[in-house]
Amino acid sequence: MITPRFNPQVVIYAQIEQRIKEKILSGEYPAGTQIPSVRQLAAELETNANTIFRAYENLQSEGLIYPRKGLGLFVSDTAEMLLRNEAYRELTEERLPELFAQLKVLNMDISEVVRRHADWMRRQGGAES
Repeated sequence: MITPRFNPQVVIYAQIEQRIKEKILSGEYPAGTQIPSVRQLAAELETNANTIFRAYENLQSEGLIYPRKGLGLFVSDTAEMLLRNEAYRELTEERLPELFAQLKVLNMDISEVVRRHADWMRRQGGAES
């Protein structure tokens, strides 16, 4: 289920797209899974069907979902990979440069970040890489 609460600062269709992308990345909507119909999701979210339709059109144009005539919309086989590639690009090309700029302003060495990351990984129960 997708929660019906929306941020008034962001257009609703973009928030719906993001929520579906999160469900794909989390594995809740694996490849081949049928997603809710436009009408079903509009009723669930108490929003206009045209808003859902626009979100679905954008997801289709990104290659994340595809229609099957008479059956509905389904998650594409490449959706998770496409989303992970985009998240990697955003991290490495946008977020990391912002972090590096902040480190420079604070005169903070990258080794501090590496140490804190290792500490965080231990707390999460994950292995260091």
